[in-house]
Amino acid sequence: MRRITKLMWAPMIAAALCVPVAHAQQQQTPPPPTSPVPTGGSQQSGQSTQPASPVQSASTTVTGGLAPTVGDSGDIHSQITAGLTFSELFDSNYGNTSGTSGWDELSTVGGHFELHRTGATTDFMVRYTGGGYIDAQNSVNDSSYHQLEVSETLQFHRWTLTLDDLFNYLPDSSFGFGGAGGGLGITLLNPFLPPSQTILTNLGQRLGNTALAQVQYEASPRSAWTFGANYGLLHFIAPGYLDSSNTTISAGYNYSLSARDVLGVSYAFSAFRFSPDVESINSNAVQVTYGRHISNRLMFQAGAGPQLYTVTTLFGPSAGVHTSWSANASVTYQLGHTSLAGNFSHGVSGGSGILTGATASIATFSASHQFGQWTTLSGSIGYSANNSLQGTVVTPVSYDGVYASAGINRQLNKSFGVNVNYTFLRQGTNNGPCVGTACADPFLKHQIWVGVTWNMRPVPLR
Repeated sequence: MRRITKLMWAPMIAAALCVPVAHAQQQQTPPPPTSPVPTGGSQQSGQSTQPASPVQSASTTVTGGLAPTVGDSGDIHSQITAGLTFSELFDSNYGNTSGTSGWDELSTVGGHFELHRTGATTDFMVRYTGGGYIDAQNSVNDSSYHQLEVSETLQFHRWTLTLDDLFNYLPDSSFGFGGAGGGLGITLLNPFLPPSQTILTNLGQRLGNTALAQVQYEASPRSAWTFGANYGLLHFIAPGYLDSSNTTISAGYNYSLSARDVLGVSYAFSAFRFSPDVESINSNAVQVTYGRHISNRLMFQAGAGPQLYTVTTLFGPSAGVHTSWSANASVTYQLGHTSLAGNFSHGVSGGSGILTGATASIATFSASHQFGQWTTLSGSIGYSANNSLQGTVVTPVSYDGVYASAGINRQLNKSFGVNVNYTFLRQGTNNGPCVGTACADPFLKHQIWVGVTWNMRPVPLR
């Protein structure tokens, strides 16, 4: 664990020594997340009196490892929020195995906590989501999930320094993961940055960690540079999977064509390593990205470019340079009681513990809308396609997965609510069923969650 910790913080420390302790005029931190299970109700009185961070606003850059954002600086306040959820889960294939395994009923408990403190030149955030599953009939199915994110942003004149660490411990792949009926919530990081877990596997605990250090420099009123370093780790507690890590160093230049349009060019070098040490992969990617703030609540951006990678086997030289392409796109909308978010990414990934590297394409979309004061409808859909890299296998292997979920939350008052959620997951592969603890079988599953939620009133921090 000591070795993992050192590797996790290494890029952060390196970036912190390269620049002044800093922060730019505008910070790329998203609006505060909803609770894991969407809640109705209005903002609490007095919340608007809290001091808002001057560095919170819509994104001014389209390069870097932070997620695109929309909103005003007054959207974020210094406060503590928390909540709990209790539910019954009905799962048609809890072990994610090929074929039909029958329905299981499990009791689940979950919670979320967030501390957000803003100041004139700083922004600090701690966000936790977690819970557990209890199977009264079979204790082998008992498991837990946890996600913790810690972020610090510092500002000094034209410089911005952002440090972020995202940790999760899950019993299943993060792609389509439902938690206690509400998933893991949003993070400050771009969705393509953490190690890929888009190949659905048999049930088995795994931990992932992503550490990011990013510097932004406002070179002029219309131009900005971003420099970043991040380290990602995916480690499986269950035997038979491939552990992987990736180290990425990136740089980008952004130029404002107008008050709403930004054009960016970026370069990223990524090194993928595996345990057992079977192969190593190095990639170089260049992207041109365009972003437009259609309004202060609606933003779209898209980028694409060539990606070159090499595969080096343990007992031989590199098989040469392979040509591919990388891309990412996102749309974010937040106005009143409606929120929309869509993301797409394509590029070389670590293979999700199943493949020794992969070309992964991932598309996700989520939406929520509050009807009146007490009822909220939400839904999401996602698709992933993973294909083995050239030079890593003799026969090409592919996996494609899809999930869809929908939920309704009805508030009984400002603190308590009841909810029902449904999730569908399916995975197909040309590799056929496999035998053993580490499998990525073709499978199908349905999940139904029925539960109650409690959310405390925000506690202002003075």
